[in-house]
Amino acid sequence: MLGRLLAALMTPFACAAYGALLLIAGVAAGLVIDDKLTEATARKKAEAQAAMIAAARALVPERVPAPVEAESPFKPRYISLGEEIMHGFREPKRALLLEVTLMTQRGDLAEKLIADKRVPLRALVLAFLSEFPVATAAAPGGQQELAARLKTALNAELRAQTGLAPIDAVLLTRYFVQ
Repeated sequence: MLGRLLAALMTPFACAAYGALLLIAGVAAGLVIDDKLTEATARKKAEAQAAMIAAARALVPERVPAPVEAESPFKPRYISLGEEIMHGFREPKRALLLEVTLMTQRGDLAEKLIADKRVPLRALVLAFLSEFPVATAAAPGGQQELAARLKTALNAELRAQTGLAPIDAVLLTRYFVQ
């Protein structure tokens, strides 16, 4: 039975049919490959043409909104020690009228520390003024000297209490020697 089947498959007509079948399969595979290559070539040409059109157009800058800057934690913060201070010197008819504002650039915690210690710092300013001579206060650079000395004294007091020296400047917003 197997022998008859093999004999039937080996006839010249069957061999020609096999050859034709293989030829048709090869042509079909070639056509499929040719279609894929044609599609890929057409796609590449279309991409190249789109790129050339995009390059030929004038470049228009895109409007990008400016970035929103976060508030710097180290911006200057001003803390007033309260109402103006009237200090009478030991010399008769001599007085000093001043208002003290402290400035820090060390962030929210430093501002809170100074604000919480406002009353003791004001008392320290009053104690410091009792030692300050009227001649220095009335001198041309007296206001700057008093501000520098107050900054040193207040920072020393805060450093002794908290370990920090948060005051960057002492501003005497009112300064009047009589």
